[in-house]
Amino acid sequence: MITVLALALAAGSAGEIETEGEILASLLAGAWSNAAQYEAADEALKRPPAPGHPYDWLDVQYARFVPVDTPHIPGDAVYLEWRSGGPDGPVSRQRLWVFHSEIRDQDSPLTGMDFHAFRNPEVFEGRTGWSDFADLTPDDLIT
Repeated sequence: MITVLALALAAGSAGEIETEGEILASLLAGAWSNAAQYEAADEALKRPPAPGHPYDWLDVQYARFVPVDTPHIPGDAVYLEWRSGGPDGPVSRQRLWVFHSEIRDQDSPLTGMDFHAFRNPEVFEGRTGWSDFADLTPDDLIT
C-alpha cells in the first residue's frame, strides 16, 4: 500500500490531481467490507463489543467512502459511512475525514488529516452526492 500511495502521490505531482489530499481521497473512494476477515476470524472474536473487552471482538462492517465537496470546510473531504452486518444494515458510524496540506519548507509538504463526527449524524445518513455537503459548516461537526 505504501508503494501504491507513493506512486499515486508522484503521479499527482505531474498535475493530474492538484493536491495530495485529492489523491488520498480518490484512493479511498469506494465500498469496502471486512466480511472476509470476519469469516477467517476465530469464533471467540465474533461477538459485539463489551465492557472490559475493548479490542477482542469483531463484527461485520460495510464501509462506503465518498469524496465530497465541503466549501465551508477547507481541504479535501471524504464522507465515511459504516453499516453493520451488510451494505443495507443499520448505520453504525459516520465520519468526515478532511485532508489538508501544510508547507514546512519548499521541499517538505506535509499532508495532515482532521477527523470529525457529526453533531446530527442522521441528517447525513445515506448521502452520496458531491453537493450533499455544500451547506456543512464546522458547527455541524465534532472534531
